[in-house]
Amino acid sequence: MVYIALQGMAPWQMHSEIRERSQDQDFLDSWEKAAYTGAHSEVALSADGIGEGWIAEQAVPSAMYSCLKSPDDFEAAVLMAANTDGDSDSIATITGSVVGAKLGIEAIPIRK
Repeated sequence: MVYIALQGMAPWQMHSEIRERSQDQDFLDSWEKAAYTGAHSEVALSADGIGEGWIAEQAVPSAMYSCLKSPDDFEAAVLMAANTDGDSDSIATITGSVVGAKLGIEAIPIRK
């Protein structure tokens, strides 16, 4: 996802590209939920949605959901990913890596 983000693809394009490259059905089942869930993040990033992210097949799609919901706002995407009941540090790390690669270092807010 980071490599694709560095190529300048929008999150919805990343979603399509990775869907076509993957052959793992468990991953693809969660991956599809990331793009098509209209649910609020509290539901989407839970056991009732994509999953809590305790396994890669859920963490990566959960990060993609956060990227899709806030593609141009690093802070909003990472905060959404970090504020889950599941494996929030992993989901936020993946989200930050992808959105940061797409938007560049300038998009990361500086706190003093």
